[in-house]
Amino acid sequence: MYSFIAITAHYIIKDENEIYRLRHRLIGFEYLPGSHSGERIAQSLFAVYTSLGITHRVSSNWPISSRLTCLEAWSNHYG
Repeated sequence: MYSFIAITAHYIIKDENEIYRLRHRLIGFEYLPGSHSGERIAQSLFAVYTSLGITHRVSSNWPISSRLTCLEAWSNHYG
């Protein structure tokens, strides 16, 4: 069995008519060997962000404590 992680970017652009448009793109599709821990998933995400030079532009509306709690819960359930 092989495991992969798909990483999608969602962003807003202003088009030629000055209208804001929501866009989304698949920016990564990575082989994920070994454990599916929060740490391993974070390493894959960071590698993709770094390779695209977008690490400084990646954000989340969730506070960091909520993100860590969610990753921990996910890891404990599927880990």
